[in-house]
Amino acid sequence: SGIFAQNARHYYKVGEDFLENAKYLDAIDQFSKAIDIDPDDEKSYELRAKSYEEIGNLELAREDYEKLSIFDEKNEEYYYHGARMSFARMV
Repeated sequence: SGIFAQNARHYYKVGEDFLENAKYLDAIDQFSKAIDIDPDDEKSYELRAKSYEEIGNLELAREDYEKLSIFDEKNEEYYYHGARMSFARMV
């Protein structure tokens, strides 16, 4: 499992670089690869949600925030962002 975690971390780091450079589609691709390897990787879900939000895909951003709220039920920020995405889609 160590090699898988290492690969997931690699994709996360590359995704982080893409996100910082406003290459959102590339970032989403990298975070998705990290999640495929490690489905419990909260950080990748969080940054993928932010990337989706940046390109205006509020539905997929909301889905990732909802997954995060299941992972970490005590983190009110995830509920807030999920609700914000739902509201933004209605406006």
